[in-house]
Amino acid sequence: MKIMKAELFAREYARVLDRLAPDERAAIQSYFRRLGDSMEQAGDVKTFFNHPAIPDSEKLHSLESTAPQRFSPVVGRVLGDIIKRRMTFLFTAIADEMERLSDEALHIHSVLVTSAAALPENLRKKLTERMKAYCAGEVKMQFAVDGALMAGFCIKIGDTVIDNSMRTELEHIRRKLMAVSST
Repeated sequence: MKIMKAELFAREYARVLDRLAPDERAAIQSYFRRLGDSMEQAGDVKTFFNHPAIPDSEKLHSLESTAPQRFSPVVGRVLGDIIKRRMTFLFTAIADEMERLSDEALHIHSVLVTSAAALPENLRKKLTERMKAYCAGEVKMQFAVDGALMAGFCIKIGDTVIDNSMRTELEHIRRKLMAVSST
């Protein structure tokens, strides 16, 4: 449940930033990505931002001083709110959501293809071309491997999921057998 709440907060922060500072979208996204990376890679950075004895104003000043350019006041207010709520762990999720919003504005569709084994390059190219046709536009393809699928693949485009995996087929068969045995 905590993950879902964090995703919702990240989505709302990203939407606020995107709506109130649209001209700074790319720079803000890049900045939040760098902040998230430093939180994940450097334990002392994470400790600094999570330490209750360090005043929020000092944390905010530290963030503002590392910004590559002077952002609009809305960015400072969002950073201040994130610090006050002790939610600096959201930086990467906010950057991800801002990237998604940017892609959406440019009509670029994110497609995740998960297969039981790594797909050969020629099949990846065919899938990419088919997804461009299906989405009627540009696509940003990601390929992942999940051995639990057993065979086949699963395609996720936004909220749409096309599941053609052996695992799902076996689950359907199991449910049918359970329904028959319970009657």
